[in-house]
Amino acid sequence: MAENLAQSLAFHAYQEMPDVALGLLAWIELNIREGIHERHAGLSFDLQYHLYNWLQAEALVPYGRQDVFDELAEIKDCLSRNDKESAAAILDSLIERFETSVSPPDVE
Repeated sequence: MAENLAQSLAFHAYQEMPDVALGLLAWIELNIREGIHERHAGLSFDLQYHLYNWLQAEALVPYGRQDVFDELAEIKDCLSRNDKESAAAILDSLIERFETSVSPPDVE
């Protein structure tokens, strides 16, 4: 799943979204320059689609690598102070973050 999610993120964030965003900006500039007051539903919805997919992935993977290392360092610090209860609480929280099924954000 992680590999598919990474591929999806790369596709939306680095391949499609920049092209669509530039296309929409060019369309807006042309409208302003030429005095045209039309909307381009295709470009607007395409950009919204890629942004929504980015937000979905961000909601599903809110915890980055550095955050995991920070939590592990905090656990190590607690154990060095012989504070097993705090270490266990942090570890439980970390495990819960990895086991929890997070729903993608709602877009209305």
